[in-house]
Amino acid sequence: MRIAKPPEGFRLIVRPEVVEQVSTLTDAAPWLPRAFADVKERLRVAGHRVGRETSRIRGGRLLQENDPVTNSPRLLVVYKVLGDTLTIVSLKVIL
Repeated sequence: MRIAKPPEGFRLIVRPEVVEQVSTLTDAAPWLPRAFADVKERLRVAGHRVGRETSRIRGGRLLQENDPVTNSPRLLVVYKVLGDTLTIVSLKVIL
């Protein structure tokens, strides 16, 4: 894995389809914008250490975010880290 995390954190790229998905699902899941913002911040700071490897995308990682009340999964985020950049590739929202 080639990683060069800058002191201020990774440069984040979110694919447009992920941004559109968050926007579309906000009515059904009002918690989603805040949860996604929290996940992005977590990945910006520690994306190379959190999550686990996934076979869906070569070099990809998967981060599961749980509901703070029920502790059941509510977000699955697939991302890639290369150099100083972290790219959020896909998002699955569990309603």
